[in-house]
Amino acid sequence: SGREAWQVQIFIVGTCMLLCNLDRVAMGILAVPLIQEFSLSMTQLGVLQSSYLWGYLIGQLPAGLASDRYGGVPVMLVGLLVWSLATCGTALAKFSANPLSIAIATRVLMGLGSSVALPAVAATVASNVPSDQKARATTLSYALFNIGNVVANLCTPYVSEYLGWHWSFAIYGSLGVLWAALSWYLYKKSRFSIAASKVTRNLEARDKGDRPKPSVFQLLLKRKVMLQVLILAYCHSTIGLGYFTLQSWIPVFMAKDLGIASLKVAGLCTAVVWLATSFNTAFVGVIADKLLSKMEFWKVRKVAMTVSTIIPAGCFFVLSTTQSPMVGIFCILIGLVSWSFDYAGFHPYIVEVSGEYSGTILSFTNSAGVIAGIAGNIATGYLVGLEGNFTSVFRILSGVYLVSCILWNIFMKGEKLEGM
Repeated sequence: SGREAWQVQIFIVGTCMLLCNLDRVAMGILAVPLIQEFSLSMTQLGVLQSSYLWGYLIGQLPAGLASDRYGGVPVMLVGLLVWSLATCGTALAKFSANPLSIAIATRVLMGLGSSVALPAVAATVASNVPSDQKARATTLSYALFNIGNVVANLCTPYVSEYLGWHWSFAIYGSLGVLWAALSWYLYKKSRFSIAASKVTRNLEARDKGDRPKPSVFQLLLKRKVMLQVLILAYCHSTIGLGYFTLQSWIPVFMAKDLGIASLKVAGLCTAVVWLATSFNTAFVGVIADKLLSKMEFWKVRKVAMTVSTIIPAGCFFVLSTTQSPMVGIFCILIGLVSWSFDYAGFHPYIVEVSGEYSGTILSFTNSAGVIAGIAGNIATGYLVGLEGNFTSVFRILSGVYLVSCILWNIFMKGEKLEGM
């Protein structure tokens, strides 16, 4: 049936998101052994951590346009194949005379492949999922995304210790190649049911005399639309800055500021944090969909975005003042669980106000998030190398999140971009 078909497609893109994060997070978890084996400075590590985002940024607009035109699932599966092969290639740095160059090159390619992830999810949800299911479909995809963090933090330290760090990349990349092949088979079976329901909707739209839609670039020429997209881009840059900084640097922060030197202990603590975040991500989507029957959609998104910005801002400030492992881990836990409310706020909001332009609009805003992530990784490496701790890093994050909260509450009122 059509219902089962879109659920299959959400499962496919969600599992791809899990693998995307699994491959991406591995580099941050292995930062400490890589520093030791290749004698990397904090600045070099910052460049390596950010190199994934260079490819991720380059691919954003093409990924958004392709997702809206060809569909989220096929674009996601092409990306999965590319980033999985690149992840396998990262293992070759172990045997190279110039390991840093190999690692950077393969991480750029991995970023290019995974640039499809967010636009593909947005396009899949916008085109296939019923309106009363969009938030939970979105948050399910991102819950699986965060499960990738959990799997990476639990498995990578053990694979690294018993087989060698390079085997983490080889194994994770191989899993992605296998899943790409299986998912293509599942997708081909599901697409016919969805295609039939789309034909019905298209005939209904034609009977109503719908006028041709403007292109996304014509839409962006409108001043009000551009203002909305720019504010959405700032809010997405806040999400990206916090997420990419924490994802890449939590193990180093635990070692430097909290004194947790064991990779296994740091991995277990981080896995618990991301597991709680994953459960909350799925939970808030269900609650948000239920609230839609009682509140306007933009008010539901405003509540979610307020929680996802104001509480992390407070947690980041506390992290800038503490050296207690207990307080530090607790603040990371509360901050990330609260941050995950944006999956029931920001991402469904993009789908609701952008409609069929969702993939492309999300690629614009996500580009801002990626640029912030690149700058954040490089700046974090520089500041930690200069000061020897993360105090300035977390104070800057706190201020950025506070501004995002203010902007969202002032400007995001649920206006459809096409109607402006």
